[in-house]
Amino acid sequence: MRASRALFLPLVVLILFCGASSALGQVGQSKGAVLPLLDQANDPQAEGWLGYVVAECANRALNAMRGALRAPEAQELAGAAAQTKRALSLVDSQETARALCLAAGLDYVLFGSYRTNNGNVIVDFEIYDNAADKIVVRQSAQGTESDVAALGILLARRLAETVVPAVAVTRTVTRQATPSTSSAEALRKLGAALYHADRARAARGAGDNAVYYEELRTATNRVVAAIDADPNFSWAYEHLGMMSTEILALDPNNAAALNNLGLAHLHSGDYGAAISSLRQAVQKDPANAEYRVNLANALVDAAYLFQDQREANLQEAVRLLEEALATDPQHIAAQNNLGAVLYEMGKYQEAAAAYEKAAALAPQNPYPRLGLGLCYLKLQQPERARIELNKAIELDPEGVGVLARAKLPRG
Repeated sequence: MRASRALFLPLVVLILFCGASSALGQVGQSKGAVLPLLDQANDPQAEGWLGYVVAECANRALNAMRGALRAPEAQELAGAAAQTKRALSLVDSQETARALCLAAGLDYVLFGSYRTNNGNVIVDFEIYDNAADKIVVRQSAQGTESDVAALGILLARRLAETVVPAVAVTRTVTRQATPSTSSAEALRKLGAALYHADRARAARGAGDNAVYYEELRTATNRVVAAIDADPNFSWAYEHLGMMSTEILALDPNNAAALNNLGLAHLHSGDYGAAISSLRQAVQKDPANAEYRVNLANALVDAAYLFQDQREANLQEAVRLLEEALATDPQHIAAQNNLGAVLYEMGKYQEAAAAYEKAAALAPQNPYPRLGLGLCYLKLQQPERARIELNKAIELDPEGVGVLARAKLPRG
């Protein structure tokens, strides 16, 4: 058994940020966007997260509706913020909307602000029609902080219905607009990252490099925090991949960006691209244990899927994990995952030794105990297996303990 990547996902803070997720559209469609909403309370602790997450949900919904409007590509909005020298959430008039449409090639934009009251969200918004050069809608909408997708879908529908009537909200629309996390903390951190990244782009356009770099550092810290809060948050990985790609366009030798791009590819299931990026990260910074652990994880994942490469991938993973431990003997993930790979190779005695060291490093971690139990089962030592599996159950009854309970020897 391998340790869950949810437990052992190392991340490196980056220095640059790229904007919202890219959108696919159909040729001939008009382009429209729901812009991030401005927090009327300007609460510094909230970091404007809600207005940015609602816009993210709305633009994903807009593309899923497949109607007469499509949301712009990520780089178009990012470039528009820099070109207009204005954060997207600060578009607040016909004049600023016109400038944004010109910069991003948009036909329609929805912009506005929001206020909250005991979990309820009230949005005051306007829709600007670039061809007519006028505000065509001024309305309010209501939703809740606990259902940002519903509010995003509502705004996307209002925008789409300026072009075509009676836009249908299908299950596909709802699914695409619903954040891929149940963690409120992860969602808040992603929204905060988008908030700071938006301001960084505007500062870049204004030539304020000090603010630019400070906002970028803050943005990347927030994205990392979002993934830390939910290591399976696919939206955050999309942004991580886009950030890394932009960094590498400026600095092809940035090992941290190569590592994080590899993690993003790995999460999306593109093992070839993941291994390539992670291998380059190790080459650029051979002393970094985290990069070796991530590359080993990718190789093991690929070994499960591509049997013709299985032995070679597992052997390289063992080498990488041993090298990581030579650099950092206290690296829990490297020690635990070394046991997991050796187990997969049928080297149960060596795997047990590796798991013993992992258990000593992390006594409250159930994964080494589960691994030890499985090794002892293979080594025909049922009593020792029972002891370790019961320890795993005690440490995590509802998670790893479920797997351990299923493996308990009878009698």
